[in-house]
Amino acid sequence: MLTLLTVLNACDSTSETPAGGGSYRGAMRQRDVQPAPGPAPAPEPKPVKTHPTDTNVLVIVLDDVGVDKVQAYGVSESAPPTPALSRLASEGRLFRHAWVQPLCSVSRAALMTGRYPRRTGVGHLVDHYRDEPELDEAEISIPEMLDRSGKDWHSSFVGKWHLNSARGRGVPRAPGRQGFDWYRFLPGNLREGNTNGSAKNYERWDEIDNGEPKEMDGYILRHQADDAIARIDEMPEPWFLWTAFTGVHVPLTPPPAKYYGNLGVTEKSSEQDLYDAVLRALDVEVGRVVASLTAEQRARTTIIVLSDNGTPDHAIRPPLDPKDGKGSVMELGVRVPFIVTGPLVEEPGPTDALVSNVDVFATIADVAGVDVSELGVPIDGVSFYSSLKKPKGPGARTTVYTEKFLPNGNVPHTDDIRAIRDERWKLVVDVVNGVEQERFYDLSGKEVEAMNLLRDGALGPAQSEARARLRAEHDRLLAEMGGGGGTHRPGLPIRAPIP
Repeated sequence: MLTLLTVLNACDSTSETPAGGGSYRGAMRQRDVQPAPGPAPAPEPKPVKTHPTDTNVLVIVLDDVGVDKVQAYGVSESAPPTPALSRLASEGRLFRHAWVQPLCSVSRAALMTGRYPRRTGVGHLVDHYRDEPELDEAEISIPEMLDRSGKDWHSSFVGKWHLNSARGRGVPRAPGRQGFDWYRFLPGNLREGNTNGSAKNYERWDEIDNGEPKEMDGYILRHQADDAIARIDEMPEPWFLWTAFTGVHVPLTPPPAKYYGNLGVTEKSSEQDLYDAVLRALDVEVGRVVASLTAEQRARTTIIVLSDNGTPDHAIRPPLDPKDGKGSVMELGVRVPFIVTGPLVEEPGPTDALVSNVDVFATIADVAGVDVSELGVPIDGVSFYSSLKKPKGPGARTTVYTEKFLPNGNVPHTDDIRAIRDERWKLVVDVVNGVEQERFYDLSGKEVEAMNLLRDGALGPAQSEARARLRAEHDRLLAEMGGGGGTHRPGLPIRAPIP
């Protein structure tokens, strides 16, 4: 059986490493700055719109962490201590009602592009060792968007990627082809694609260092934090750093006491206890990355912390229902910690403003002075900059939307689930093998859904009006994105399988 290192090197048979080494994106930048042929003068650059405070951007992505696992949200009394996240929440803006997509790849693609899954075709997990649809590199990523700002942004990617398959030009330089200058990453989850048949975990794993596969050991959360800290120290400003920790995804490994003290777990501990211990270690590493910024850097850096999806079933504690976690569009599956700190936050405090992970793209564009309407593709995100100025008052959104579907790509979907909510009401639309079913919930004053109001059949006038309004917005979005199938923007190819 081919090892991961062999497969990745084979997928990367097209050599793109610039002479003298360095990243693929770095080579592209060198080519981009060469003067254009011909006598025509270069056009005058457009004025760059900036907010009063220019800012670096640090995005920290947690893996499989729902609001029930973060004390600052108060959803579960059994949440483990997460002092670093609590401190960030107290210093900045905690969004109480932030939505993402239900699964890793789906959420990461939406976060990277500011576009809903139906537009990118990534509606389910993407396996890097299989030939299947992936995030097309023609999609505009955050660093590619920043390149249009008129400023010389520097970008790095650290951690879990989970956006590309063995299709097209393969995985090893995927972040570079999506615009990152520097990248050290895992193609997918730890348990996928072993190099020699041995189990991979938090102490032994494979990663790719700017296109070169390597076998690693240590403790992966510590290693990823060290990489992030090094990039903060090395990148010129302004910089954009995406740090995607592998915690707290399985297969879980007890955190070493030399870094985190005795957290009271072993390999034989319950899945819930082991998850909570690894989350505590993750919290330490998030705190280390933030603490590595000097006071001057903190004053010039916006930090956005969020998770890719909710807590998995094996880690949810009673009385919460495990079936409502990761993979579902219930609140425990799509409502996640979402915290923003930095110079754009004028008054610290929580907010009830609705926000989506697709809004991160639009907000960073807003701060960088990029007009998303000029990117040539529909962007579903809206800037939440106004919600950073004041914790009270209406946000930029009246609804948030999420979805997942199977299979990936621009094909008919056998399973297709969508959800949309406003401040109070939530509508879920399930489509399985062409059969559609609705669920409708009242979320007022509740952290999770209580009862499907359609179960008894009769709705009051206010409920009927809210259901009809949400259904109309759901249908409008679906029609705009191309109906039931995944849609790519015109010109994006659906690649043929590798021979």
